[in-house]
Amino acid sequence: MSKNEYIEDVNNANIKISKDVLLSIAAKAISSIEGVELSNTGGGIADIINRKNISKGIKVEIKDSDVTIDLFISVKYGYKVNEVGYDIQNKVKDSIEQMTDLNVKEINVHIENLITGKEEISETIDND
Repeated sequence: MSKNEYIEDVNNANIKISKDVLLSIAAKAISSIEGVELSNTGGGIADIINRKNISKGIKVEIKDSDVTIDLFISVKYGYKVNEVGYDIQNKVKDSIEQMTDLNVKEINVHIENLITGKEEISETIDND
């Protein structure tokens, strides 16, 4: 069963990590990779990090201490699509595991668009 948060019992007290925390960690990790935009965010990665449109472009599922993440991205023209995908998977996995001690079971990168200019970014956002 998927939950909205992970709860860990430590010395008879609970530590709760919400999906929003994992979304923010993933968005911050993605923002450090060149050539990538999250799809359907409306305002870009900065808005996600600042908790605006936080659920668009990233989906998180928590089951026990395992996390599955789906990322919906656009890649800028000129970047190797598969390398960008691998970079995203590694960066997001490392960031979440280092910051939360949760096990990232799966990161699925869905490359939805190729950005060739400013008009492409608008089309990606408008196809919400």
